[in-house]
Amino acid sequence: MAAPIFGDILATLNPDLVIYDGFQPSAAVAASSNNIPAVFFSISGAATTSLVLHIAKTPGVAYPFPEVRLQDFWWPKLKGNTVDPGNETEKALKSSPRSSKEKKPRKAKIEAKYIDYLSVLSERKVLPLGSLIEDAREEAEERKEIFEWLNKKNIIINQRSVVFVAFGSECFLDNEEIEEIAYGIELSNIPFLWALDSPKVLPEGFLGRVGERGMVVEGMVPQKKILRHSSIGGFMSHCGWSSVPVNAKLVESICVGIEAKRDESGRLEREEIAKVIEEVVVGKRGEDVRIKAKELSDNIMKKGDEITVVVEELVQLCVNKKHYRFWPCNLHPSLPPHISQKIPFRVKLPKYFES
Repeated sequence: MAAPIFGDILATLNPDLVIYDGFQPSAAVAASSNNIPAVFFSISGAATTSLVLHIAKTPGVAYPFPEVRLQDFWWPKLKGNTVDPGNETEKALKSSPRSSKEKKPRKAKIEAKYIDYLSVLSERKVLPLGSLIEDAREEAEERKEIFEWLNKKNIIINQRSVVFVAFGSECFLDNEEIEEIAYGIELSNIPFLWALDSPKVLPEGFLGRVGERGMVVEGMVPQKKILRHSSIGGFMSHCGWSSVPVNAKLVESICVGIEAKRDESGRLEREEIAKVIEEVVVGKRGEDVRIKAKELSDNIMKKGDEITVVVEELVQLCVNKKHYRFWPCNLHPSLPPHISQKIPFRVKLPKYFES
């Protein structure tokens, strides 16, 4: 939205708070000019954001956490995106007042040191939101053929024997990468379920060679339900979170995954992919990874204190806004009572009521 138009909207509505992302850095300037507090919401994790902000602010200086540093071949790929993450993040933070806050959708225990470093770089308070994943619920009966096939694998082989392969809707693999992944899966001899946009891009003869060992499905699949199935022993993924490679390195650094490393030029290698699949599904390291991943999953899905802290901070920002009185009301029954009762309902009072 054009900055002048957004400024006019703010002047008309006079909201209690503005929450904006990196695509609208001018929102903070407009909010400040109208005496409205602004909060920057980052959809990326603290590791990714601190890395790109570090490079934007301190070029030539090594990032202090080597476990998530990216090899040189990644940067041309990232800068080839429509948005340069480092510049956009820096621009968004520069636009916000230093008294403002930044919210991040992550668990503090996973990214504590990256959150601290991001706070230093941005000169702002950074608050983790905790998990934004909705509670698990039974999904509608769909793609029955998938679960019939998975059930057979439990009977014929055993539990935790299948690797589920899916790369989300924002990770775009080229034909060479798909080919290497396919040959890697084939070499591993591990049963697999692969969610793919179109099987037409697979190497010639691939489906015939793998036969009943694998299943390739087109389009959207009920991913959460598949991952909960007892036959799944591994998940081959780009690691989500905006499809940034830092996340894969973070996953390995906290011992809940194993990275299929690329060669020096950035190419995937089928032998490496096969090795990692075997290691995860049938190897000792994979068993340790599954135990650690289950512990982490259980901890993440617990209702933590992060969202409570964030709500209290946001309420305080609203309460501090000048020329308004705030009356307690229970607008959010899903929140804890001591928080929901503090959610402000704004009432603009006539001047003669103001103190």
